[in-house]
Amino acid sequence: MKKALYFILILVTQITFSQSFEGRVTYKTTMENPYPDIFTDSVFKEKILKPVFGDQGFMLQTYYYKGDQYMSEIATGLENGFEVYVPNKKKLYAWKENSTEAVVHKTDVHSDLDAFVELIETKEIDTILNIPCKKILLKSKMGTGGLWLNTDYLKVNAGNYADFKLNHKNIIFQKYGCLPFRTRMGTMTVEVIAIESMEVPIEKFELPKFESEIEP
Repeated sequence: MKKALYFILILVTQITFSQSFEGRVTYKTTMENPYPDIFTDSVFKEKILKPVFGDQGFMLQTYYYKGDQYMSEIATGLENGFEVYVPNKKKLYAWKENSTEAVVHKTDVHSDLDAFVELIETKEIDTILNIPCKKILLKSKMGTGGLWLNTDYLKVNAGNYADFKLNHKNIIFQKYGCLPFRTRMGTMTVEVIAIESMEVPIEKFELPKFESEIEP
């Protein structure tokens, strides 16, 4: 009986760790004062953060993943917005709440200004949501950022994002096959604060009808 139970536990663990993640992941974006010698923290919060994030001083972005699709709900202290990735079009649609205008980014092209340079693994480990995450440095022409991830969690099928060049997702997923728990560039940090494995209805990824679409 104990052997059977042990086998079932091992099987469940393998299934959990081998499948691509389906569910909801919430990230919190915060920004530190980049010029403490020039601005006090209170001035930075009032003059810089508040016009962008409102009184709450941060942004929440909740992602829903299902196979090769994802969408996100964005909430600052001032307004809400949405993003939907449409794989067969290789485009990312973004719009504000109650708006009939979308900004559309092609995901299979990337600006040379932010061209990828290399990924550098470090020995640094940080614990996020009680999960140990390894720090990876990502170098591009824009500078060096940090990624914290654990390849046993938040798995994605790299093949689904082979042509997704924005934010170097295709390179990161091909190398590690998972979503990061934290990213940091300069004084801006984006970190997971909640994870929920769940079945996401396909209707979640449906686009509304737009009166106009802008491709920057």
